[in-house]
Amino acid sequence: MDANLKIARAKTQLVIKHPFFGSIAMGLNFVETDAVPTMATDGKSILWNAAFVDSFDQDVIMGVIARCFQTLPAYW
Repeated sequence: MDANLKIARAKTQLVIKHPFFGSIAMGLNFVETDAVPTMATDGKSILWNAAFVDSFDQDVIMGVIARCFQTLPAYW
């Protein structure tokens, strides 16, 4: 599965399974980059590496996206 599609499906599943986190995910920009080896956030965007996303299934990526939100209060 294409990494962009995997990110899109993980965001959709997050909205369905965990609406609170899903609504936050929909408000952030998702930016593909090689500047980070995995996934990261700057409080406004989720930066993600295609090779990292490709190495896991959609459910794991959904969990990683949700985990990024635990760092957001530091930016707000």
